Amino acid sequence: MVEILQSAERATIEEIWRARWGLPICTPTGNWMPDDVQGLVLLRVDRPLGLVTWRLQDTAAEIITLNVLEDARSGHGTRLLAAAEDTVRRQGARRLFLFTSNDNLRAVGFYQKRGLRLVRVHADAVAAFRRVKPSIPATGEDGIALLDSWELSKDLAPA
Repeated sequence: MVEILQSAERATIEEIWRARWGLPICTPTGNWMPDDVQGLVLLRVDRPLGLVTWRLQDTAAEIITLNVLEDARSGHGTRLLAAAEDTVRRQGARRLFLFTSNDNLRAVGFYQKRGLRLVRVHADAVAAFRRVKPSIPATGEDGIALLDSWELSKDLAPA
């Protein structure tokens, strides 16, 4: 089947965020709503397969979310991240960065394989997120306590 990568509409971002994360999305840089970000959605016959969102400030682009909505080993995450990287580079970004929770070890491996490096641990960041979003659970993947936010970063070559 044909897959199409296109700009994500606000309604699509909101629908996926509400279903996957709840609102707002909290990172150490702020609390984000769909109007705060740009995004790309991967579609197959108008059904979303994945979504990547980001915000660009000066020459740094923060990936806010990357969601693969179907088969995690489909390559959709790689395709979405590469497309976002290309887009933000054309928009003037020289650095790409993101945050993930300390329990999300598969994500850390995924991002490292794609050139991002762990650059900082924001200790106890999740406690601040819970003040905004009390629904964040105490434990995450594999029963690991949700405590910290890990920052990964990658320098981008000029477009």
